[in-house]
Amino acid sequence: MWQHLLEQPLRAENVQTLKINDYVAERTPRIAQPACANANALHVQETCVEVLKRMRDLKYVEWRRRSLDPADLWINPDVFWTALKRYCPNVISLTCSGNFECGNCSQEGGSAFTPSKLFDIEGLKSYSQNFLCVDAWRHLYDSTHVSGMISRCAELQSLHLRSRDASSVIDARPLWQCRFPKLQYLSLMAVMPGPDLNSAMTFFSAHPSITRLRLLDVWAPDLLSKALGTTDSNL
Repeated sequence: MWQHLLEQPLRAENVQTLKINDYVAERTPRIAQPACANANALHVQETCVEVLKRMRDLKYVEWRRRSLDPADLWINPDVFWTALKRYCPNVISLTCSGNFECGNCSQEGGSAFTPSKLFDIEGLKSYSQNFLCVDAWRHLYDSTHVSGMISRCAELQSLHLRSRDASSVIDARPLWQCRFPKLQYLSLMAVMPGPDLNSAMTFFSAHPSITRLRLLDVWAPDLLSKALGTTDSNL
């Protein structure tokens, strides 16, 4: 696909919606990749960046992936996000599903991760993130980096955050510090609001513009009823 778009620049320039589905069959035997395969992957990555340079009118991006194995990626996500931010300034909607919240592994034992370049993107009106567990021991996602990114999106109107791992939840406390004057739709699934609901209630009170509210698997039984008491939301 990328090679075709590279050879057809007018087609690339007209693209407004880009959807990528990287679904690798589970339990697929891992086969050692020859050097030519690595070279081909690098070529695909370089071609993708060249195509993104021409997608000046791109507005909607969706990337879904299931596998946690970096070997299954055809492009380094940080390379993709960096190119997207640099060459596609009109992107207003971003949907991600998978372990995109981490960038490159640190050199100190490999247990820590640098934040993904995904969180450098700005100016979104719609953001959706389905978190996928990176480490078996990690059962609480810190939403600091996500909140930092969307806090720079003053025009944000739609926000969806969800943990796809049944044993993991999202720590929503950093989110409560954000303010989105135009937020209309909020969907939170498998989240932990914090030890008390004061910050969460302050957040909902500051967002009377919310007209659609979806709270599922939230570790606070009273959050929905209290949130509805502070907004004019419709379920």
